[in-house]
Amino acid sequence: MRPPVFERLLSAAAPHSIDPVQLAVEAINDCPQNARRRRAFLERCAGLESAKGRQTHVTRAPHFSHAELGGAMSFGGLKGPPLLAGRYSFLMDESARVGLHWALLEAAGEMGRAEEWPVLIAAINGDKRNWCEQLVELLLAEDWLHLLFVRSHRELGVDLHPIWLGVSEEIWRAKLMPRFCGLKVKYEGWLARARRNIERGIYEHMHEMEALQRAV
Repeated sequence: MRPPVFERLLSAAAPHSIDPVQLAVEAINDCPQNARRRRAFLERCAGLESAKGRQTHVTRAPHFSHAELGGAMSFGGLKGPPLLAGRYSFLMDESARVGLHWALLEAAGEMGRAEEWPVLIAAINGDKRNWCEQLVELLLAEDWLHLLFVRSHRELGVDLHPIWLGVSEEIWRAKLMPRFCGLKVKYEGWLARARRNIERGIYEHMHEMEALQRAV
């Protein structure tokens, strides 16, 4: 079964004659061999997981386990949106999605009020949509589907952002892209904090292991 976030991209891209499945197949080659969760996710998107079975998950052992990375991320009491962002992006932890969605929605709302964003903007089909909500969903999708967005732009010259949102390129560039970029800066700030905690936590872990080895 393909991930829901990818199913939405499939639906949005169909009228534009874009094949996200082929993009996913090609993006697998762009993914580092030791990025096991990313590779397994892309293989699910491409429909290759069932054909390759369990072997899709054992290409190369990771340097640190899911639990070790999670523990390192929490080093020093990291919590709230930075912890949720790190779990969602680095560990591809679906259970962090809901809490992260609400944190990003709150951040988008604050930015919208400060910059006087319109609450609703018309999509191509005429629907009026809440764009704080839509931009949050796009940001979460872009994180997991990043290699597809990059490959589409690089190889096809097609920006998947307006396609995902169902708006014209003009609306995207003039009204939504600046707001999306502002929200992304906020998100990447959370990820930077999580990354620093991972680095410090792993350093401490390695230091403790070396001390134990010397004691033996």
